[in-house]
Amino acid sequence: MDPWNQIRSAYTVAKLGTVSAAADHLKVHRATVLRHIDSLESAMDTVLFVRHSKGYTPTQAGQELLSAASQADKAFRKLSLLGGERGELTGQLVISSFEVAHRIIAPAVARFRVRYPSVRVVTRMHDTPTSLDIGEADILIHGGMKPTEDDVVSLRLATLKYGLYASRAYVEAHGAPKTIKDLVRRPFIGPSGDHSHAPFFRWLERTIPPSNIVFRAASTEVARDALESDMGIGFFSCQRAEEHDNLVEVWPNLDEWNIDFWVVTHVDMHRTRKIQALLECLRDDGFLKKNTLVV
Repeated sequence: MDPWNQIRSAYTVAKLGTVSAAADHLKVHRATVLRHIDSLESAMDTVLFVRHSKGYTPTQAGQELLSAASQADKAFRKLSLLGGERGELTGQLVISSFEVAHRIIAPAVARFRVRYPSVRVVTRMHDTPTSLDIGEADILIHGGMKPTEDDVVSLRLATLKYGLYASRAYVEAHGAPKTIKDLVRRPFIGPSGDHSHAPFFRWLERTIPPSNIVFRAASTEVARDALESDMGIGFFSCQRAEEHDNLVEVWPNLDEWNIDFWVVTHVDMHRTRKIQALLECLRDDGFLKKNTLVV
C-alpha cells in the first residue's frame, strides 16, 4: 500500500475531524480511510489519534507526523498548480464561491477560459467555509469580514449592494411603505438556518417583529420565488433585481445591508501563474479595487 496515501488519509482526518468527512473529501469509502490509519499506526507502532464520539483528535505523535504531512501536501499542491508555469497553462483551477458572487465573476472566468483553454475550471458553490489548507479549492470567494488568517491572502473583490423589494402586484395592492413604522408592520420574507449570517438579515432580525416574518427561505432562489408570488417584502441583490421586471425596490438602500466579497488564496499558492492569471481577468473587469460597488 502506498505510504503517502496512508499519511494523506490521516492528515485529512486530522484537518476535518471525522473519518466520514475525510472520506468524502478524498472521494474514497470510509473503510479505506480507517484501513489507512490502522496500517499507519501499525507500521509506526504508535497511536496517532484519540477516538471519541465527536471524531478523531491527533495524539502528540499524530501531531508531529501530520505537521510534516501538511508541508508535503502543500508542496504537492503547489507543484500541481505550477503545471505550465513556463509554458502553456494546463491542469485544473478550483473556485469555491457563492451563487450571487459567481454571477459577479462569471465574465472574468469565461475570459480566463478563452485565454487558457487547457485549464479546466471547476466552480463549487458553498454555504460554509472552505479549507484552502487541504486543497478543497485554489480560490475562495468569501462574503463578509476580511479573512485575516496568517496563511491566506485576501483581496477585496467588490461590495455587493442589497435592497428591500416586493412584487409589482404587492405594491399595487398595498402600496410601498412610507415610514419605518409602516415598514415594520409589513409581511417579510426572511432566511432559514445558516443563511441568516448576512448583514441585511441581521438587520431584519433586529428590526422586524418575528411575527411579521411570514416566510423563511432556504436559498436565494426560494426567496425570489416568494417575492414574485406576492408574499411580502424581502431582501434581494440590486444587481439581480434588474433582471426581474416584476420586482420593485420599496425602501432606500442602507450601507449596512451591503456585503463585501473577498478573493482568498493560500499564501503558498497566491503567486502561482494560474491564480495570477485569473486575478488579471478580474482586474480587467474593474474588480479588486478598494471601493468597487456592484449595484
